[in-house]
Amino acid sequence: MRATDECVVVLQLAGRDDAPLIYAWSREEQEDPHYADQTWQEDGHDIETAQERWPYTAGASRDQGPARAALVAFEQLLADSLSILGADNPQTLTTRGHVVEWRAKTGDTAWAVAAQRELVKDSVRTLGSDHPDTLARRSRLIALGGGDLFERTAALHQLLEDQLRILGPDHPQTFSTREHLARARSETGDAAGAISELRQLLDDHIRIRGSDNPATLAVRSSFAALQARSQDPSDAASIHERLLKDQVRILGADHPDTLTTHREIAHWRGKAGDAAGAAEALHALLATQRRILGSDHPETLTTRAALTIFQRAMGDPAGAADARERLLIDQVRILGADHPDTLYAHREIAHWRGEAGDAAGAAEALHALLVTQRRILGSDHPETLTTRAALAVRRREAGDAAVGLILLRKALLDHIRVLGSDAPATLTVRGALATFQGETGDPAGAADACERLLIDQVRILGADHPDTLTTRLEIAHWRGEAGDAAGAAEALHALLPTQRRILGNDHPETLTTRYHAARRQGQAGDPAGAVDALQQLLIDRLRLQGPDHRYTPATRQELARMRGKAGDTAGAVNALKQILADRLRIQASGHPHIRMTQEEIAHWEQNPEQDK
Repeated sequence: MRATDECVVVLQLAGRDDAPLIYAWSREEQEDPHYADQTWQEDGHDIETAQERWPYTAGASRDQGPARAALVAFEQLLADSLSILGADNPQTLTTRGHVVEWRAKTGDTAWAVAAQRELVKDSVRTLGSDHPDTLARRSRLIALGGGDLFERTAALHQLLEDQLRILGPDHPQTFSTREHLARARSETGDAAGAISELRQLLDDHIRIRGSDNPATLAVRSSFAALQARSQDPSDAASIHERLLKDQVRILGADHPDTLTTHREIAHWRGKAGDAAGAAEALHALLATQRRILGSDHPETLTTRAALTIFQRAMGDPAGAADARERLLIDQVRILGADHPDTLYAHREIAHWRGEAGDAAGAAEALHALLVTQRRILGSDHPETLTTRAALAVRRREAGDAAVGLILLRKALLDHIRVLGSDAPATLTVRGALATFQGETGDPAGAADACERLLIDQVRILGADHPDTLTTRLEIAHWRGEAGDAAGAAEALHALLPTQRRILGNDHPETLTTRYHAARRQGQAGDPAGAVDALQQLLIDRLRLQGPDHRYTPATRQELARMRGKAGDTAGAVNALKQILADRLRIQASGHPHIRMTQEEIAHWEQNPEQDK
């Protein structure tokens, strides 16, 4: 008897009237060829398919949200299975797996990990350690566990060894574990090794299943995502565009995987500097996803989140923040307050709050989030570690530099312990520590720390990686802050051709380097040349980012400052007064940039012949 048929028998014996619903749902999973070779298969049941379908079943209200509805249905089925079939029946074990999966989907990761660990033990006891379902459950436990990357990698290596011995090298579960290992290798900072492993895996998929098999396309998607991170944004978009053509041909234009690739293309288009084009593409995708998947589908919510990022990049921070707050309400309703995507939204909103000048409010929000993440994800989960680093930065910005520095140093030690010293996330925290050092009075020390970081980034990420280029910018910045304005300007002008080649002329990081290069040029004794460079930069910022983007007023203010230094104090004062009016319109009344602009106006009015 097939597992789905056994489910129906259990439900009918229990006097339940929802057997046809669960039967139809499970049968759809079994008969969909796209999901036939996916990661976790237990007796023909594909859990990933269940996640994608987001079903509403009898016994659960739509008001509870789709994940909660599915969880209630499977908990009811589990109770019936225990009563009728017994605890050790294979179908009961399978249903326990469904309960774990949907409990995790509601955000209760800690419970799910503990329950999955017990399920693995019972599977070993009843089915044996070499049973395919036991191996699949071990795989799911590793995926749920998070935490220490080294322990997770070791567990994946042991699982792969057992799968090769029991299932063989060409089994779907073996392929899946190889893919997870490649991703873990990427997390440690070995992007080149991870890409090499995924390329070999892709070749094996093509050999076994053919290039047009949906499972092969899924590996191509993972390969494209990893490869894109090591390319410039334009090339990354092209990689996904080639994948999209085959997905449309094989899966169809409306398939969920095809729609996801559309979002990736829009993302990389925005990363290349075309925020308006990215937002337009995401708006179109959102309409399609609402039609095909529904407004409450997780993929639809993810696209809404991506749209707010580019809405903000286009110079509408208030509108983006409002849209993000509305999205958070829907995420809590649909996914649950403890879902990882909901928690990520909280951190993003806190980040934007800090960027708007409310460092204390951002720190308070991040502290509350950290408490929740430790309860749900655990102290060593990568997302928890990221929040700890963000909290340290905001504590410093809020005026508590000593505590912030202690928190960030501890966060770095735990990043090294959990993820390794070469992990990209660890490198990011090192960069934040260098910034701490510079902004607390030691710019020369910050430059030296960035120099050491740069050596490791070139080795791990490559010389052309965006993070590597950012560190070169930081080195020049801190050299300038330490008094070497001419050397900083020279380094920034040397960086610009590389950024233009890799990122493009309109990329935000290229614009940032142009800003700093002009600023250092003026400080090195050429304010007139700085005025010319800043005027051209302002034209490009207005074209690309709009008048209210947070960097546009900063460019206008530096331009006014350089005009004053070049002798046009009246022009500087008039420009600063216009900037102040715009800042009062778009920023909170207590924003530090408002106070800074007021102080500059007073300076030039009181000291028209003196450089600030």
